[in-house]
Amino acid sequence: MSYSTSQDVFSEDPNYSSVSGTQSSAAAGGGKYSRKDYWDLDQILQDEQLIDCRLIDTAYGLGWMNSQAAEVHSYQQQQQQQSEGDDENMSQAENNDRASTGQSGAADGNHLPADCKLSLPMWIAEGLYLRRFVEIEEVPSIFNAKMQGLMTLEASVMRLDQKSFYYFEIGMRLAALLGLHSLMERLLKGMFERARNIFDVAQTQIVGADQEKKMQVLMDFMTRSEREMFHQGVMVAAEYELFRKGELSKVRQSAVHIAPRRE
Repeated sequence: MSYSTSQDVFSEDPNYSSVSGTQSSAAAGGGKYSRKDYWDLDQILQDEQLIDCRLIDTAYGLGWMNSQAAEVHSYQQQQQQQSEGDDENMSQAENNDRASTGQSGAADGNHLPADCKLSLPMWIAEGLYLRRFVEIEEVPSIFNAKMQGLMTLEASVMRLDQKSFYYFEIGMRLAALLGLHSLMERLLKGMFERARNIFDVAQTQIVGADQEKKMQVLMDFMTRSEREMFHQGVMVAAEYELFRKGELSKVRQSAVHIAPRRE
């Protein structure tokens, strides 16, 4: 079994060697895995989502990542110290055997065995999965079959923000990572249905304090991307109203629909 540095294991591009600082020939034709922009705070917050993983091989020296393994390690060390204090009169050979056994047990507690299940942040789980260090056998419960049937409900009915503030972004990343085309299709359908309702509400004229309060409550039910769509819808409706009244000479084009100019 070959060993690699932590920089190699956790780097975004599995074909990039942090030791040599060069790309391997497999990546010479263009990086398959684009490097993330960690100046983006939304990207950082997305990566906090916990993913259940299963180790493929033993992870040496990483027992601290599992609280149960760490407790076993601490207990074995205490037992070893107590045993050494009680057996001062024991023969040197017996002491050596006992010490070696205790050291072996302590060492085992400092490792993570193969098939051990861990909940890892997405930024770690994604990189380890691409390098075949872990398996992701199932998606988080917020994307299970039951939730997939509720994705298309309006934001006022189904609060996806309580599941994750970056619900659709994380779901699409997982679906692409694991090749789950059915999940991707349902996420896209849910985004479309909810966005249509959000735009309808955003372009409705707000009159009175009660309506403004209802609008704020509805916005609190939205995910990060849905709130952005809502704000864009409100801005478009306001600019169109000014344009209709002759107070605005030009309506800005949405950034979503801007196409490159032909030369």
